[in-house]
Amino acid sequence: VAVRERRVALKRLAVAGFGMMQVMMFAVGLYAGAFEGMDPVLREYLRLVSLLVATPVLFYSGRPFIEGAWRTLRARQLGMDVPVSVALILAYSASVWNTFRGGGEVYFDSVTMFIFLLLLGRFTEMTARHHAGSTSDALVRLVPASALRVRDGRQERVAVADLAVGDEVVVPAGEAFPVDGRLLEGGTSADESLLTGESVTVAKT
Repeated sequence: VAVRERRVALKRLAVAGFGMMQVMMFAVGLYAGAFEGMDPVLREYLRLVSLLVATPVLFYSGRPFIEGAWRTLRARQLGMDVPVSVALILAYSASVWNTFRGGGEVYFDSVTMFIFLLLLGRFTEMTARHHAGSTSDALVRLVPASALRVRDGRQERVAVADLAVGDEVVVPAGEAFPVDGRLLEGGTSADESLLTGESVTVAKT
């Protein structure tokens, strides 16, 4: 699931990044033309091309924000996706209207840049979440399912879930500690690198 989520997020981010760069190039021409003059036909051409590039960015890359806003509105709640989606759709709609009527300002560059930066932030957050999840999974896998419990001088293999406070267990060399406890006899060194990040083993006596 995490791999699929990451792959889809990368595709959306790539489309948004490519679209943002293209629309920004057209926007530079439009801004320069506003100050130095530009052939109206060329200006309308750059606006139409910007519209064509910004459309898949909004409705493919920006889809998570629009869907998230729709879900929260259906639940009669207001989440962060609602103002984001409203701003994107309004800016896009105004730009489309001004493009076809041949006047006013267009904001396709702002729409694509905003989507790219939001997706970049979400991708960074998702990567950190997956990393934390993989660390937690590794911790769970390290915990053994059973332990050697000592009762009446005899050792018996029992499930870790069956251990109770006060039980004594034997941990053979090389095995993981099944539960938190106090070392009653002997000495050893424990690898706590997954918990602390320190690679040197810690002496236990």
